[in-house]
Amino acid sequence: MAHAIFKTLVLTLALGATGASGQGRAVDHAALVNPLIGTANGGNTFPGAVAPFGMVQFSPEESPDPKHPNRKIAAPGGYEYGLNRIRGFSLTNVSGWGCGGGSGDIPLMPVTEPVKASPSTDFRTAYSATFDHKSETAQAGRYRVKLDTGVGVDLTASRRTGAARFVFPRTGEANLLVRASDSEVGSSAAHVKIDAAHRTVSGDVTSGNFCGYINKEDRRSYYTLHFVAVFDQGFTTHGTWKDKAVTPGGDAAEGGSGFGKEGWPDAGTGSGGWVSFAPGSTVNVRIGVSYVSEANARANLKAENPVGTTLEAVAARTRAAWNRRLGQIAVDGGSADQRT
Repeated sequence: MAHAIFKTLVLTLALGATGASGQGRAVDHAALVNPLIGTANGGNTFPGAVAPFGMVQFSPEESPDPKHPNRKIAAPGGYEYGLNRIRGFSLTNVSGWGCGGGSGDIPLMPVTEPVKASPSTDFRTAYSATFDHKSETAQAGRYRVKLDTGVGVDLTASRRTGAARFVFPRTGEANLLVRASDSEVGSSAAHVKIDAAHRTVSGDVTSGNFCGYINKEDRRSYYTLHFVAVFDQGFTTHGTWKDKAVTPGGDAAEGGSGFGKEGWPDAGTGSGGWVSFAPGSTVNVRIGVSYVSEANARANLKAENPVGTTLEAVAARTRAAWNRRLGQIAVDGGSADQRT
């Protein structure tokens, strides 16, 4: 009897990969995924791009609700559907937890204004941009939005890398902030290096502070994330900042935002850099990460997202990976909403 049940289970799982009809037809299970589910009313999920069991979760980081100044972050997942202002697109996020911290690392933010004041003046709102949910699309392994500044953003991810495309309007500047210190609830250390000759920005952030604003003993760092970002074109100019000081032409900066006396970073602390392109540019960037070293981040990038790999190719592989996982169990019947 047990053997018969086991054979039935194996058959059901096998059918899930080809469709319940058993005719070998491919089923796009990923089309039924809606990553925006859970992003409202305290669900604390994130809508961005991630591969199955992925180490990169490329997702928008929103500014907190100005109607509630006591709330220092948008949500522990970095995103709350009821808000409409983004301060960057970070490489790490965790879905569904109650406390903030321990994620939201290395937000990248495209801006169309000159970088004159330090982004660390207030990293939650400085250089942020509004958007409309009508201009936003979230799918399994891919996230797209058009900011009200006119910048189009397209994100995808493999297991240990991210890929992004920023389409800048022809009017205004085309700058990309690399907010090295600006993890969700701060950082104790951060470094950024700009290598214009090799179209690369690299560095790291040491962070954590999960629930640190609730329990003082949690107000500490417990990981360092290393990153390497390689662009498909050269920079017209670049610069760095530390705390409130801005250095046009700078190629290195360091300094965490701190965790503050109450577990929230103080305004005016932190570091990062920016790179600039010609107005109207379409900029592609491939990013490798590692919790071990910068060398490992480079190795991950070379292995999963090497030179010449398009964003579309990464997105297609990740969608196929989701279909393999989601196709392990066949689901039939019900309405579209019930199957989503």
